[in-house]
Amino acid sequence: MKVPTNALVAIAVVVAVFWGNKLLQQNRYPAPKPIVQSSQISSEPTNNVYDENGVQIIEVTAKGGYSPDETTAKALLPTILRFVTDDTFDCSSSVIIPNLRIRKRLPLSGKTDIQLPTIPENTTITVYCGMGMYYFNLNFVG
Repeated sequence: MKVPTNALVAIAVVVAVFWGNKLLQQNRYPAPKPIVQSSQISSEPTNNVYDENGVQIIEVTAKGGYSPDETTAKALLPTILRFVTDDTFDCSSSVIIPNLRIRKRLPLSGKTDIQLPTIPENTTITVYCGMGMYYFNLNFVG
């Protein structure tokens, strides 16, 4: 019996979301990559950070992981984390930010904005995929 491709994708998404929720509840995400000391992080925002009508936008591509895997942004500013997807159907289309208790399912293609709370200086936030396989770091500096 041949199973339709969209049914397989739906099953994979359900498994990824279930597994991500279990990991979030158990606080069992993999340890993030070692982060350099905050004094060694550049105080300049990286090239995927820009201002849009007075709001800091951090743009990240989600497909087979996240790009870039390290971002530096300004602290204490209104910030939107913008995910860009293009035929993304792997586990990177399910985003979890444990420190902020945020979970979001991204569409197959398009842009998805997540409003972040005000982040203090010298803070690093790690964002994971739904299965905890992929992750990236957001460094907030003064």
